[in-house]
Amino acid sequence: MDNYHNYLQLKQEVLNKLFSNVNNIIPATNIRHYRNNSTLSLGQSGTIDQSCTINTSIIVSIINKWIDKHSSLNRKVWHNVKIRDIDNLIMIKLELKISNHDELTKWHSEKVNLLIYLLNKCQDINLQSIYYQINNELSLLTGQPYLIFRYNDNINLTIMTDNFVQINTEMMYQIYNQIDALSNSLTINNFISIGDDSGNICTIFHSKYKYLYGIIHSEQSYQSALNNNHLNQIANISYIHDPKLWSTLSDYDHINNLLVINPGRKGLGNKGIGVVNNLININNIIYMSCKIKTLRDDLSKLTKWRLITISPIDNFPFIDNYCENIVLLQKTI
Repeated sequence: MDNYHNYLQLKQEVLNKLFSNVNNIIPATNIRHYRNNSTLSLGQSGTIDQSCTINTSIIVSIINKWIDKHSSLNRKVWHNVKIRDIDNLIMIKLELKISNHDELTKWHSEKVNLLIYLLNKCQDINLQSIYYQINNELSLLTGQPYLIFRYNDNINLTIMTDNFVQINTEMMYQIYNQIDALSNSLTINNFISIGDDSGNICTIFHSKYKYLYGIIHSEQSYQSALNNNHLNQIANISYIHDPKLWSTLSDYDHINNLLVINPGRKGLGNKGIGVVNNLININNIIYMSCKIKTLRDDLSKLTKWRLITISPIDNFPFIDNYCENIVLLQKTI
């Protein structure tokens, strides 16, 4: 644990050197086996990162053993396995690269045997769903089409194979609590969220604001957001599926609207920077960034906005340059 505190101090020093008004990093409650979404190679040996959950390690080992002993498919067919382990609810997605009819026939003859093997070996694991993806086509092999994660015991969040969910379930609460704390000091009419986390963010804050709008890039994140409305019987959130992400934000540029941005580790990009700098009526932004370098680059280009405060959260223990930063920005002119 002493090593973790030393490492956390180094992250704090990096943030303090790059930015002003940085709060103390909120430390991770679990520094190992915290990652609820892992994509790992199949059909080959290798060390599983200690950030993966125990369930993930067990499942990957079971699948690789089955491939070694029972599969007649070429090793190159077995590409990756994605495992979502949210609150001990498990979803598996097998990713296969199949290029000819013979391999496809073999897979369809083998998949039931693999399923039986997995269910038998995973009796102590809460295995909810198994998907397989051949090239880009996704199919459900068994179980529920999605997981339901209970947030604060009163909100249902949809977990699909590829929709966006904060990577560290335990620290998810800290992230959304910081957004709530920063917004409490602001005068807000409507709540606008842009990014693939919008379905979760809007759902969590739906009772606090009269109207909420989520602008989402990913099709699956958009579908999960709509399902959140259904599961929670929410009527005051509207979602917009915008594959270009930034083409609709100007429609919500109104006085006293709060804009929450979570653009992902690549940041805003030139298009996003231009749109945000050209906002006329929105005066407050909460910007979420998990990559310190990306945050530095984006803030240097947001010339019409000033940094008020940064609340860092160690969502990625022992990973350099990664820390979930919740940033309050206000317009300069």
